Amino acid sequence: MTMPSITLKKHHDKRIKNGHGWVFSNEIFLIDGEAGPGDVIDALDSHGKFIGIGYYNPNSLIAFRLLSHEKVEINADFYSNRITHAVRHREIFCKNAEAVRLVHSESDGLPGVTIDKIGNTVSIQIVCAGADIHTDFIVDAIKKVVNPDYIILKNESGLRNFEGLPLFTKVVHGDENVPPTKFSEHEIQYEADVIDGQKTGFYIDQRENRLAFRRCISENDVVLDAFCNEGGFALNASKAGAKRVVAIDNSESALDRAAQNAKRNGLDKKIEFQKHDLMKWIPENADSQKFDVINLDPPSFAKNKKAAGNALRGYLKLHTSALKMLQPGGYLSTATCSHHIDTDRFMQTVTDAASKLNKQLTLVYRGSQPPDHPVHPSMPETEYLRFFIFRLMP
Repeated sequence: MTMPSITLKKHHDKRIKNGHGWVFSNEIFLIDGEAGPGDVIDALDSHGKFIGIGYYNPNSLIAFRLLSHEKVEINADFYSNRITHAVRHREIFCKNAEAVRLVHSESDGLPGVTIDKIGNTVSIQIVCAGADIHTDFIVDAIKKVVNPDYIILKNESGLRNFEGLPLFTKVVHGDENVPPTKFSEHEIQYEADVIDGQKTGFYIDQRENRLAFRRCISENDVVLDAFCNEGGFALNASKAGAKRVVAIDNSESALDRAAQNAKRNGLDKKIEFQKHDLMKWIPENADSQKFDVINLDPPSFAKNKKAAGNALRGYLKLHTSALKMLQPGGYLSTATCSHHIDTDRFMQTVTDAASKLNKQLTLVYRGSQPPDHPVHPSMPETEYLRFFIFRLMP
């Protein structure tokens, strides 16, 4: 039986030939055969030559997601092999990590699939119809390769709406009453709620940056951890000897988990957890509060390109207010987690804020996502985390 295929328009096949993994709906010239959302089809260039095989969804802007440039069968063995290779990479680069990303979508050859392992609990997030159809293959491969106690489908991402997929969370392996998952990172003990926590349970991608941030802390420092989520940066500050840490978030449940993590490490007397809207609290307190070290780790301000302008204005507002709060000689760490905000424009919001206040900064650390969140060199969408530490010159 001949597999359905799409033929790309002339000059619209260059990107995928050069390594990118997506074809957009307006780049398709011809559809040959019947194919529905999530079906596996062939992609052909404008001359009818085979480019690759992948998922198809006629109802999505991303109409085709590449799985392989070779004619391979997309079956249980395919998923098992891809996941096995992904896990081996983590065993080399993240050998002792107890919270690790096992699969980072296109960067690991599994478009639309994110798999995290926290302790011995695995969380799977699927955001495209093709992978969704093959959920059983993915779950079985995780059972075979990883053998966790629990596997949870954490399919709550709004990206599923673009693929016509429902949002839900479901335990597919292990007892349905999944207990909080205990794990350690940089000698700090955490407990993550994979069911109700943000993303897939914990912000694994800031692992290396949390350690870099700890090096900024001196004894008797007063530290602000803004957008603290479950307390990762605040706990590292306190562990490093800070005299006082103020950790603020707008999520009551995240603050509850952060407070429990602080108590678990005997640091609850040194960290003050507060609930505020930080886009208001920071500007309102910019002239009255002073800190030796400030961390800004807000959620993504730019979900798409159209939102980039407003996002940059938001970053400028935050950075200006934070620099007013920062003591001379102090450190400001700041991050963006949107690939729609490039490094130069994000850095510009920091330098513009400093210039506006007639202050001088030096960049002392530049971080990104860790090795278990690999970047596909032909897909800039897979590089999203940018993290910087600046020192305010005295």
